[in-house]
Amino acid sequence: MLAHYAEHVSQRQAECKLPNELLLLVKEYIPLADLRTHVCYYHTCKTVASFYGDNSQQAEFWRRSCTLAGIGWLKADSSWKEIAFETIAKDGFCSHPRCGGALLDWNAQQAELAMRKYNWDPEEGAWDAMLDPEDAREWTVPGHPIPIFNPIFQDIKFKSEHLPPWFHDPYDAKFRVNDPDAPLTYVRQLSAHPVAIRSLATFPSVRHIKFHAITLGHEHLFRNLMGLTVWDIVRGFQSDLDRELSITELLNLLSGPFADIFRDRSSSDFIGDLERFSTLRGLWSATRWEGAYFLTSNGEGPVFMPTFIRLPPAARDSKGSESSGTD
Repeated sequence: MLAHYAEHVSQRQAECKLPNELLLLVKEYIPLADLRTHVCYYHTCKTVASFYGDNSQQAEFWRRSCTLAGIGWLKADSSWKEIAFETIAKDGFCSHPRCGGALLDWNAQQAELAMRKYNWDPEEGAWDAMLDPEDAREWTVPGHPIPIFNPIFQDIKFKSEHLPPWFHDPYDAKFRVNDPDAPLTYVRQLSAHPVAIRSLATFPSVRHIKFHAITLGHEHLFRNLMGLTVWDIVRGFQSDLDRELSITELLNLLSGPFADIFRDRSSSDFIGDLERFSTLRGLWSATRWEGAYFLTSNGEGPVFMPTFIRLPPAARDSKGSESSGTD
């Protein structure tokens, strides 16, 4: 039933032949965080759909289910019900190993962990994260920063060639692919994966995050009052990928988050590397996101520094394959 729904959702729902009591029992058995199963079950028949209540009851149900499944709100969204249905219909069964059902399951696990370990209450929405510096200790426990960043960032890359700063390329952000046959089973363009882009960027969900201005070359402050999503972070970085870095900024970056590029080896082409790494895009193309650790907190929320690890030469796509918008 679930796989069939992913391929096609009938506009006309047939009546179920099973007793209503049994159908209702099945609905109550499905965990609220299991967004994919709830969406599929809703479309089983009109009787089952009626169990989800009137418009206001459904709005609340789908909001809670999306939040517990780690699915957030994008700026263009207008309805939690539409978010749930579109996300599952388009991407709920994606074959990417870090998307689809796998990512929904990971999100749900992290949401439950954040509620149990950090007393996050999804019913109250995303954390304001407006902490005083002396409260910074609340944002870290031994070996684990708070919040925990979504690992999907490790699978996101950008094109390596520089783009005009004013130009937005919808095919710029893509899934990183190691399996040469993978593009045959799913679209690499990140914006085509609503499960990935709508996933909460952090657990617990927060409304504000800042990445360190000195160590990242330029201040990056991200805001989403409904809770930051992966897409909020991606689009925020995209807006600064092609800004020309000063020598001071580049040196700070190479001694900070991108230090792994020249770790244990020196540059064999200093002039070429200066040209290649003249922007954040150039640095990102030679690395991948590893994570982020907590630095401090100020009036605009927690401040983190991302870390990147160097890619082996074989893992870097050629410019030709990265420039294609249809792969």
